[in-house]
Amino acid sequence: MVLEMDYNKIMSWVFLVLIAYSVSVAATGIESVCVYETNGPHMRLVKSADLDKDGVPEIFAGSANGVVYTLKQEDCEEQWSAIWQFIDMADEITGLQVMDFDRDGENEIIISSLDREKYLYVLGLDTSRKWKPKEALDSMYCLHVYDVDGDGENEILLASKQGKIYMMKQEESPWNLKLSTEWVTQLDNPAYYVKALNLDSDPETEIVALANDQRKKATVYVLSAEGNIEWSYEIDKGVYQANDYSISVVNIDLDANKEILVSCYDKKLVALNSRGQVLWTYTTDNLVSSVRVDDLDGNSEKEIILGSYPNLILLDWTGMKKWGAPTDSTILSIELADVNEDGIKEIITGCVKSIKVYSMNGGILAGWNYSTATKQKEINARMIALGDYDADGSLELAAAFGWQEAMLDHNYDQGELRLFELDIPSTAPTTTTVTSTTGSSTTSTLGSTSMSIKPVTRTVQITTTTEPIEDGSGSMLIYLLIGLVVLVFLVLAVGAGLYYMKKKSGKKQETETKKEEETTKEDKENLVWKDLDKEEKEENNEKESSEGTDENGESDMGEDEK
Repeated sequence: MVLEMDYNKIMSWVFLVLIAYSVSVAATGIESVCVYETNGPHMRLVKSADLDKDGVPEIFAGSANGVVYTLKQEDCEEQWSAIWQFIDMADEITGLQVMDFDRDGENEIIISSLDREKYLYVLGLDTSRKWKPKEALDSMYCLHVYDVDGDGENEILLASKQGKIYMMKQEESPWNLKLSTEWVTQLDNPAYYVKALNLDSDPETEIVALANDQRKKATVYVLSAEGNIEWSYEIDKGVYQANDYSISVVNIDLDANKEILVSCYDKKLVALNSRGQVLWTYTTDNLVSSVRVDDLDGNSEKEIILGSYPNLILLDWTGMKKWGAPTDSTILSIELADVNEDGIKEIITGCVKSIKVYSMNGGILAGWNYSTATKQKEINARMIALGDYDADGSLELAAAFGWQEAMLDHNYDQGELRLFELDIPSTAPTTTTVTSTTGSSTTSTLGSTSMSIKPVTRTVQITTTTEPIEDGSGSMLIYLLIGLVVLVFLVLAVGAGLYYMKKKSGKKQETETKKEEETTKEDKENLVWKDLDKEEKEENNEKESSEGTDENGESDMGEDEK
């Protein structure tokens, strides 16, 4: 029993050590330096912005129970506390943008939420409410601030749970500052995304919106500045967890117009031109969860990065696959930035239980896994934000985490904001010049109008990257080897300890057995002596009894003779 208890205890410690070892190996290049636990079941968003214009960005986070936090990195290792909290909203924070909204020289914080009564606030530096709506409207999933009508004042676009797009205008009076509804456009499903920009080559502003009914249907809309629907495109089975990472609006082919890329639940990525026509479709083995577009290597060619579990995939601007890298879980968020200052942007992904950093050619440069003894279910890195939060010249990573099951292990209020230091190995670019011919043909989805893209032959500069050992990529291998050696010694030590305990226990048991045998022998001898004493006593008693009888007999005979 003692051996069994000790063995179970030892194996529990071994298990915990192995978990710590696996996390430490996975965390190479990414170190969690600050943790801020909130009182909401998950963190909905995280943003980076310089609110007070001091040159150092703040971290803004919004929780599921309507709290907005503002934090700085200063002294976060000792006790990380919020500069201020805004807790007036009663439901999930869904959107946040920092900018000089009213153009008074100071930045404001524009916030949207699912609170139907308090769905929108414009806050000043001291969290005072500078602007607020005149009336209650709806629960809002997204906001975007832009001078939509070109009058020199910013408007606020809102995407609502009831499938409406609102445009709010500033309405100034001597007594208060109000936001009035300029126009409303009804869409076919709840609206999760809205953004204003100049989509085509004309001077007018367009508004891109995404309505979604997951696993049924999604619709991409383009509206005019007045709120009129110019065109729409339907997507079968909808979009997975529609949000800002589900859609990307960017000029991928370097013409005068922007394109719209949409990640689809139906195992594909769709690229639309500014008129709603399909340029190309890339098909995957699983649903596409997120998409981002940027020029990673500075050669004027856009790269398209998408998450489709179990892969992170990179496409060129024509939709041709360049590589796919394995991922251990669904990719929920993607950011692109040159975190190691080598002139090439890295790919940073927020996933279920992990954060990964990939090079432009698909190699994993760093990773961090979330592991804890009390919460074993899925925790999601819902949103990530990069910024030089400590003004040291290098980027840090802020991540908003939320539990998929808020009630797991009775943890009803365990959202987390984490700050990570990044130590990413650099890559050495090598440049070659090649001639390539690209071409594709598509058919428009708008009636009978068709369009084709003719093959174009051109000379482009392609940059490939290698990861030299002397620049740091070999350090991860060294860490892994050292960790492996430590693990082997740990296993051997545990085995030797168990063998010693077992041998010691065996000797103890042998000694106890000998004692039991000696005790049994003595007991037997005592029993023999007891039996002999008993027999001797019985013989003596019989002898005494017989002698008594003889004496009595002689006495009787004497009397008779007399």
